[in-house]
Amino acid sequence: MVVVTGVEGQAETSSGQDDSTDVLLALQKYQVRRKQIEEEEVRRRREGLLSDEEDTSMDDVFIPARLRKKEKMHRRALLKQVLHAKGGAPDVDTEKEDLEFLERKRRKKEEERKAEEAKKSLLEKHNELLEAEIGDRDSEKRKREEEQKLLESVAPGT
Repeated sequence: MVVVTGVEGQAETSSGQDDSTDVLLALQKYQVRRKQIEEEEVRRRREGLLSDEEDTSMDDVFIPARLRKKEKMHRRALLKQVLHAKGGAPDVDTEKEDLEFLERKRRKKEEERKAEEAKKSLLEKHNELLEAEIGDRDSEKRKREEEQKLLESVAPGT
């Protein structure tokens, strides 16, 4: 505790004593109030009433990078909603980021569509080649059968 006394060279007066007692009373009230707040916080923490923002016991828990990124994107989206809801014009950087994001998304969809079309055309060509190969085998087989029939008809005993 701090005890306040009068300035050197001055005799203490009754008002000086009143000032020091007022300071002591204020310090005591402060300490009592601080103790009450600490006890209430401990009680709330025990009962689970303390919110996540106030609770620092979970600060040391590992958060995966994917979750951190997801939370960051969520906070960004919320911030954008708040800014646009209040009628505040979005700044140029935000608009530029939005346009770049939409452009990347459009390009990605276009590339996926092209890849899907290429895959379909490749499968169609493969099927055509298989059918042609099977057709060639069938035609060769038919030719051999016809030749065999001709040979048998010409030379029935062979």
